[in-house]
Amino acid sequence: MVTGNESFGASLERQSWIHYSIGMAFIFLRMLGGVSNFEADDYLQILAAVLFTVLVALLNIITDGGGSNLYPPELEGTFTQAEIEDRIHGSKIVLVSEQAMLNLIYVLKACVLILYTRLTLNLAAQRLVRWLAMYVALGWTATQVTMFAACRPFSGYWAMPPPDPQCTTYENYAILQGWFNISSDMLMLMIPLPLVFRMKVPWKQKVVLLFVFSLGICVIVAALLTKIFNLSDPYSPTYMLWYIREASVAVYVSNLPLVWPLLREWFPWLRNLKTAGVLPTPSNQATGHRTKQDANMSSGVTVHSTHRGPAPAGVPNSRRHTFEEFGTWLSASDLELQKPARVLRSSASRRHIL
Repeated sequence: MVTGNESFGASLERQSWIHYSIGMAFIFLRMLGGVSNFEADDYLQILAAVLFTVLVALLNIITDGGGSNLYPPELEGTFTQAEIEDRIHGSKIVLVSEQAMLNLIYVLKACVLILYTRLTLNLAAQRLVRWLAMYVALGWTATQVTMFAACRPFSGYWAMPPPDPQCTTYENYAILQGWFNISSDMLMLMIPLPLVFRMKVPWKQKVVLLFVFSLGICVIVAALLTKIFNLSDPYSPTYMLWYIREASVAVYVSNLPLVWPLLREWFPWLRNLKTAGVLPTPSNQATGHRTKQDANMSSGVTVHSTHRGPAPAGVPNSRRHTFEEFGTWLSASDLELQKPARVLRSSASRRHIL
């Protein structure tokens, strides 16, 4: 990594903090919708916010610093002791920023996989989600092993001069990280898109849903361009801009499906989009329409009764029913991916399981 000029530094600072502000707004809205009942992916998003903050801050520090141990060969032996100390310090920051970027991307992948797990509940496609989760875990592990093994000794990552080109170019790490990152993103697109195409809903509804899930393509493009700029010219800092763009779009994409109900509440014009029954809508609790389900254990018959009335005091417009509402179109007759129905005939004390 080299120190960029003032123009590049100003551009990175401007773009990074704009993208950061938008991304943090998405995370805040997500938390606002589920503040009363956090789940695993919500806590992961808090970790993602920390990693996102670290990444943006460190990339700005790198551009304002004195460089790293990556420099053209002709500069060998021309540095003063103060410059060497600055470059050692900068190299350590580069290493931490790489860890922040790597872990941020995989934390966001985990959030999306948790979403997919809930969306495909009782669907045959859930098996694909599980296999994909294992592939993502393998990718993170392999990438971490490569980073810690590519440069020996490990202190070579900030040594002046570096003992091995891998300690300064990160080439092997970048290639493997790019492979697992991009391939897993492409596989993650293959989970929801076939489900959307098989839905028996108007095409306008499909277009909206395809738009939401296809935003992952932007993440793939940014990841690809990051590696192209990084590997084609290791002395150029342009890859930092694409790091910011890739990380930011990944934050947007991982939070948009869960922010949607809140946006529909705040911006009435969004309700005019033909997304009823497709994207999540504000929960019945928020509208005062509640459904009560009473199970008759002795006969195995389930009785549904509907109650209308004002919403109880203190009930927020929560997005906690997001997955139930997604399930409306994923597990209903719109799809033919359900597992075969099974009925267990047993004593009167057991339910009928479909």
